[in-house]
Amino acid sequence: MVYNGIKYSKTSNCTYKVTANRCKGEISIPEIIEDGYGNPYIVCEIAEEAFKGCKHLVSITIPHTVTKIGESAFQKTVKILAQYQSPMVLLKLEAMLLKDVQL
Repeated sequence: MVYNGIKYSKTSNCTYKVTANRCKGEISIPEIIEDGYGNPYIVCEIAEEAFKGCKHLVSITIPHTVTKIGESAFQKTVKILAQYQSPMVLLKLEAMLLKDVQL
């Protein structure tokens, strides 16, 4: 499913993960997205390699509902300014995901 230009994949009956699609500019991941029928789903994950190699991604806002970030989700992203709404997300990004990224 694509919501506001970003691709999402369903992970369960009530959650979705970001699998990317749009790779440039400023991105704000919402806490909740709606399907074509108006059903709400929590965005809880960023998939492996979701934004890998996105050289034109300038900034990303990650909501507190995201509790899992896949391996190499932001690898080789040249410049990125990230805003975190969850301390856990910040620690995960700093610890393992910002390989080859200039902040």
